[in-house]
Amino acid sequence: MKKIERNIFQIGVDHLIIKNITIEYPEHLKKMTLTEDGGLQEGITERGEGFIIYSFTKLTKDNELIPFVNTLVFNPNKILDGNNLMNSKAGRIYDALVKVKNILDQKNIKLDYSESTVETTEININLNIEFVKLKKVLDLMFYVMSKGKSKCTFGDDNNYISRNRRKVESFWFRKNENVFRAYNKTLELLEKEKIDINLEVTRIEDKLSPYNFKKIFKDNNLDLKLMTVLKNFDLIEISFKKRWALILKESLQYLDANHAKEIAIEYKKFKDTQKLARERKKIDQNIKLQCGVYKYLYDNFSIFDKKYIFDVIDNYHNRNFKREKQMAEKYFSNENGINLIKFLADFFCTTFSKPVQEN
Repeated sequence: MKKIERNIFQIGVDHLIIKNITIEYPEHLKKMTLTEDGGLQEGITERGEGFIIYSFTKLTKDNELIPFVNTLVFNPNKILDGNNLMNSKAGRIYDALVKVKNILDQKNIKLDYSESTVETTEININLNIEFVKLKKVLDLMFYVMSKGKSKCTFGDDNNYISRNRRKVESFWFRKNENVFRAYNKTLELLEKEKIDINLEVTRIEDKLSPYNFKKIFKDNNLDLKLMTVLKNFDLIEISFKKRWALILKESLQYLDANHAKEIAIEYKKFKDTQKLARERKKIDQNIKLQCGVYKYLYDNFSIFDKKYIFDVIDNYHNRNFKREKQMAEKYFSNENGINLIKFLADFFCTTFSKPVQEN
């Protein structure tokens, strides 16, 4: 079980696209189809559990012959385990490729990976924590990363402090063909594959564009040959850690620069409204005063950490700040988003004062 969990709770890949594979297959497996632009396409498409392979030659309507780059799209985890819960590093990727080769051998389809290259991959980390406990910090990270334009399962709200953002169940953001996601992996497996894993798993993942994937290796003077990528798999992992460590750092900077100000604006609005209401009540006894300011903030806004409420109290209450903090504590004692940032920082092997560790 410990070995299984080690493969679950690690940084690894979930999806790869490999090109330039040498494929040999019997003539009777070839199929010819008409393309949308009026040309002809001849070759094979072969599917299996966790993979699909393409091999085509195209003849355009102007009789230009275009060789199609042989492509394998596969999920090593589905191939090896039947689902995509676990993450794969180089060893499991290699094992999955061998298994695909053996499966296709039985159909007299021969694969040779010796000249193949990796076009891109999807890399992720599984965290052994409930999504609901982590989504406060995930929300912040995606909000900051996307400048308020991240998408979520229950719609969007461009104001980070908005209470509506508490309803979110997953996050995703696309930038320059890169896709970033965070979601409840336990729930996804239960709903889509009817698998109850009896573990709490939150997944954070990057689907890299071919350009960004290539840059990881180009910056280290390496090509994208399959064996080069597998032998230097740690470069993908380091890149992933650095990216999310930077997002965490920017998220904390955003909080320190903006969150207390956002709360202070709403705090002052409420206090001013209440002050006016009390004056009017002297004239009209039917006017009702609202609840206390801390209940109002709790009911209507998303507060990242009680620290920021206390910062507002320190600025507005010179004499009664201890009493005010005790009142605020009743509503915000469990708002500990900064601890969640530290929790994630440990997974990405970094602190905010030091660079990412590359070992």
